Amino acid sequence: MVNLRYHIVSLVAVFLALGVGILMGATVVDRGIVRLQDRNLHTLESRLADRRRATDALSRQLNRWNAFADQSKGQLLIGRLRGVPILVVGVEGVDRKPVDDFRRQLVGAGAVDEGVAWLTPRLNLTDGRDASALGSAVGSPATTPDTLRRDAMTALAAFLTGKVGQGGPGSSPTPLLVALRDAGFVDYEDPTTQPPGLDHVPLPGTRLVLVSGAGAKVVDSALAVPLARDLASTGIASVVAVESGSDAAGRRAVFVGPLRRDGATAGVISTVDDLETYYGQLAALLAVEDLASNTVGNFGVGPGADRLLPAPNS
Repeated sequence: MVNLRYHIVSLVAVFLALGVGILMGATVVDRGIVRLQDRNLHTLESRLADRRRATDALSRQLNRWNAFADQSKGQLLIGRLRGVPILVVGVEGVDRKPVDDFRRQLVGAGAVDEGVAWLTPRLNLTDGRDASALGSAVGSPATTPDTLRRDAMTALAAFLTGKVGQGGPGSSPTPLLVALRDAGFVDYEDPTTQPPGLDHVPLPGTRLVLVSGAGAKVVDSALAVPLARDLASTGIASVVAVESGSDAAGRRAVFVGPLRRDGATAGVISTVDDLETYYGQLAALLAVEDLASNTVGNFGVGPGADRLLPAPNS
């Protein structure tokens, strides 16, 4: 008969053997895992080093292109618009830095800077007094804000394109831009060089740059888009519509996108959707130059853009 002590010793021996086996097996497995992890880590480090080298190379190329852009600004555009009068019309609220940068490019190209006519938030016509003042400035008998604003944009387009010299039927003989400024609907920003004075704007042969988009304090559908349509209705290529944007969803071509799809403006006015970049400013300047040959197009990186820059004229 086997006694209890024998069973205890046997059980202890079995568990001891199992423990030794598990320990030895675990050691072997752990070493294998460690070797595998070492190989994987080495592979990842090698790939990361390759990516870093590729990134460094791309960064150097980007720095060279940025340096080229900075150094070529004053060289590529000299004289492209010599003596050409340019008036910028913008909606307040948009980012002004790209507009200022673009105007410097225009001056560098020899253009006559006529300043900027900023359309103010009073054109929302949320106050009855604003509506009355706008009606007086443009000579409109309308009483509803939408109709008044529409009449104002029609009158402004006619004035800017030289169809009429005054504000409209029944208005004062004061030049329309002056009347709109005096009524608070336009905030005029003087030219950077020898201002012609708002009472002389627009000069004969003026080409227009219409700016709106993200941040505009009057929605594009109520102001900038109707004005662009009225400018396009002349049948003369005299305006380039531009905007700044970003690559975030829904932040590019918010103003010029509808113009590119609108039968009244598509193929009649040029559009640029990336004025915040140097190449966008270059595209806008070249598009202004092309107005002389009645050549238009859609430029930038957003929906509906055909090219980054206008094609060379043959």
